[in-house]
Amino acid sequence: MAIKGEGMSHPAIGFIGLGTMGGAMCRQVIEAGFPVTVWGRSQDCATRHLETGANWSQSPAELAKSSDIVVLCVSNDAAVEDVVFGDSGIGAGGASGKILIDHSTIHPGSTRDWAGRLAADTGMNWIDAPVSGGPGGAERGELIVMAGGVS
Repeated sequence: MAIKGEGMSHPAIGFIGLGTMGGAMCRQVIEAGFPVTVWGRSQDCATRHLETGANWSQSPAELAKSSDIVVLCVSNDAAVEDVVFGDSGIGAGGASGKILIDHSTIHPGSTRDWAGRLAADTGMNWIDAPVSGGPGGAERGELIVMAGGVS
């Protein structure tokens, strides 16, 4: 899925969670020149991103199929579980070699369980990557990311 141009190859990025933090993070990725596809419960939440070059996906599964890396920044454990494992969730479109980067602030036990489940079901890797720096840091592209994962 990587798009090549001007001697560079950028992985295709899928972004789910376009609220205060996720929306600002997504804008940074678009401005950096990465090909971005977005999904949200309402296409209205994605208007600003679509106007600046992002593509719209009809479902998290479709987004996962078209992306090398899926970035998730939603509100809580229930939202993560639904977007990843619900009907037409990321898990339905995941595959070996793809990566889910979860910036959501959720329980570590949930992260471990779901990362194992996603890997077993699809071969997709999960990186737990909560952020610090608040909305201002996200807008400026100055977040601190604490990342962990298992391969």
